[in-house]
Amino acid sequence: MTPEDNNYRALVMGISMLITLFSYWLISRKEGSWINWATPNFVFVVAAEYVFQFAYLLLFSGVGSEYAYTFCYATYAATNLVGAIVFCFVKPIDLGAIKLRVHADSGQVAWFLLCLAFLLYAPILIEFRQYVLEPREIYMRTRIGYGLNYFGSTMLADLSLCLYLFRQRRRAFFSVFFYLLCFVLIYLHGSKGQLFTPLFMMLLFRVYVNRKTISARLAVLILGAVSVFGIASFAAYGTFQNIAGILQYMTEFSDYTRNAMIVIDDPQGRTYYGRLALETLLYPHIPRAFMSDKPKDFGALQLAKVYFPANYRSEAGAPAFGIGEQYADFGVFAILILCATSAATAWLASSAIAFLRINRHPSVFVLVLFLSNLTFIPAGTGYWLPETMVLALGIAFLLHFDWLPSSLVRNFLVPD
Repeated sequence: MTPEDNNYRALVMGISMLITLFSYWLISRKEGSWINWATPNFVFVVAAEYVFQFAYLLLFSGVGSEYAYTFCYATYAATNLVGAIVFCFVKPIDLGAIKLRVHADSGQVAWFLLCLAFLLYAPILIEFRQYVLEPREIYMRTRIGYGLNYFGSTMLADLSLCLYLFRQRRRAFFSVFFYLLCFVLIYLHGSKGQLFTPLFMMLLFRVYVNRKTISARLAVLILGAVSVFGIASFAAYGTFQNIAGILQYMTEFSDYTRNAMIVIDDPQGRTYYGRLALETLLYPHIPRAFMSDKPKDFGALQLAKVYFPANYRSEAGAPAFGIGEQYADFGVFAILILCATSAATAWLASSAIAFLRINRHPSVFVLVLFLSNLTFIPAGTGYWLPETMVLALGIAFLLHFDWLPSSLVRNFLVPD
């Protein structure tokens, strides 16, 4: 591959990144805050799709044809720009007539859910107790057959933190203790991505619930700290001899873009005509305990079976394919499908944010977080909006009643 080829790839990436940065500027300008609902996805996109991939291009040369690069980065730019335009200029759904009330102390419910999260994850910690100090190994060994315990405890931990942010009484000691317990539990799950959820949750709570805008200068400092935290998370979950080893491993984090290019460039690749998308929408929602014959090669796993059979057979985490999954389903029309999805997400996000401004309620905040790419059901595959809406309704139900009517009993049972 000639230097000219890499120059073209770098140019395509650069133009795409400028459009992505412009899209984020549009959203930030409308929100009046440089940290907003688009930030979690923006940070991931810039890191994985641009910075890490560009570093990989410099270190190892290009992977993928010029057509594959052009299609991938045109799709990234188009989806980001379409989402920003819809968010900024399309009127949100009017939900002003709905009023939500909180009668229970969300801090008490948060402590209860955090205890449940520990209890649900305890069987995994007991079974893999020799790896407690190596949580990444636990993550790798619980890919199949542990979904209810693994993802259920993660969901409860994140949900408890969300509710705790809305607590009525604020005591510094118990708050620090709660955050520490929550972070330790999430860390023990061994997933790098899940470590960022509490950080962004707190930032978005400040912006959309406490209504404190974040300036560009402060946003740069915060995102710089997040970047340092990200590097630390890679170091914490791996064994590296030096910083160069960590950085090389980080560049491999953008492999889903390169895997998408493998699909795009495959002259023998078949078209699935939406089958992968349908399977991804259906099968992740059915626990294997309830469907013993649930296939293992559904959705993107079918692509892993074709292109990375050894990884697929190991059952230790199959490679992701990014937009390659949509390309395998719809070919060049994948860009239209993804733009439509981005537009729908942006419209729902603007509607949820408008609703949150009227009802500063945890259940509404849960929806805003989901549309900000912070899912409470981190199952890896599947689209969990219906389940998240049911979860939000459950939160509204829990907080509608004062479950502990005696203030003396409340103070005795729950310290905060």
